[in-house]
Amino acid sequence: MNSIRLFLPTPLLLLVPGLVLGQVPLGLTQAISPTHLAQLPATSQLRDGTVFFNQIPQLVGASTFDRSAFTFNPTYYFTLNVPSGSLVPLQRVRLEQLGGLSLIQFLPGRNQAYLAGRPRTPINVTLTSNSGLGNSEFILDPPVQPGQQVVLVLNPYRNPTHQGIYQFRVTVYPAGEKVLGNVTGIARLQFYNPGSGLF
Repeated sequence: MNSIRLFLPTPLLLLVPGLVLGQVPLGLTQAISPTHLAQLPATSQLRDGTVFFNQIPQLVGASTFDRSAFTFNPTYYFTLNVPSGSLVPLQRVRLEQLGGLSLIQFLPGRNQAYLAGRPRTPINVTLTSNSGLGNSEFILDPPVQPGQQVVLVLNPYRNPTHQGIYQFRVTVYPAGEKVLGNVTGIARLQFYNPGSGLF
């Protein structure tokens, strides 16, 4: 079966459900339409060796107990489910901050993850990209296997200096050297000014 290739500017591609390249080149990005993806046989590899999710990991949600603006060393929790029917594990997660009056920057060496369940199984997390523009990427080691739920425990330098709802576009990537990623959802965290009485 022939694959369909769509060439779109990277910012536009990230705004719609579908696939994005694990290694995004300058200028144009390759993708395959969700409709065509549904027609593919039960496989997670294209003819050129590119690995993709046959079932996309699901964003369960995001939360924090540190909801006061300007709080230093807070902790954010991002929960993802890898469907049991997936043929490949989850290895990389990208967070892209969407707007907001303050930029949230995550600290290297301060992030963790664990598999949900009893007992909790820890997973190593490495912050591999932190552009300073609200884009951060995290590598999970070992990758999260199909049927597992993972909780990313991330530590930014501080909470936003302004209250409001802050959103992150979440993109997930399978294990492999040449991969296609999927935008799995928008995570939301809400912060309040100290003394506002809105907690």
